[in-house]
Amino acid sequence: MIAISIGSWLENEIQQNYGSFFDQESRSISELLPMIENLLTNKLNSNYWLETEIRENLRYKSFQQPDKIAEAIRLISAKKLWEEVASKLNKPAKDIKSQLSIIVDRRNKIAHEADIDPSYGIGSRWNIDENLVNDAVTFIEQLVENIHQVLEDIH
Repeated sequence: MIAISIGSWLENEIQQNYGSFFDQESRSISELLPMIENLLTNKLNSNYWLETEIRENLRYKSFQQPDKIAEAIRLISAKKLWEEVASKLNKPAKDIKSQLSIIVDRRNKIAHEADIDPSYGIGSRWNIDENLVNDAVTFIEQLVENIHQVLEDIH
C-alpha cells in the first residue's frame, strides 16, 4: 500500500515540479535519477507521508472497544497496553476493559438506538443521571491520560 502511494506521489511530484523539464526533450535515465533521488529523499525524510498513510489506512476503523484500541497501539508499540494501563491505574486490566466496554455500549445506544430500553416498550429511555455521566467522563479522562503515558514511554 505504501509503495503504491509513494509511486503515485512520485509520478505526481515529477509532473508538477519537473513537467516543463520533460516537455523540452527526451531525457536519459542518468539525467532522471538525481531528480528522483532528491524527491524520494525529501519524501522519506518527512513525517508527512507517514502520517498521511496512517490516516488513510485507519480512516474507516473505529477505536472505541478495548481490543480495537490495543490493536491500534500495536501498530506503533509492542507493549501490552492494558497491562501497562492497569499497572498505572492500580486496577485489573479486565475491569478497565469491562468498564470501557460498558461506556462504549451505552454511547452506542444513545447514538444509534435513541437510548431506548426495549424492555419497557417504545419511548422509555435507559436511566441516566449526572453521576453516571461524571463517572464515565472521569474514567475516560483517566484512561486517556494513562494510555498517553504508556505511549510517551515508547519515545
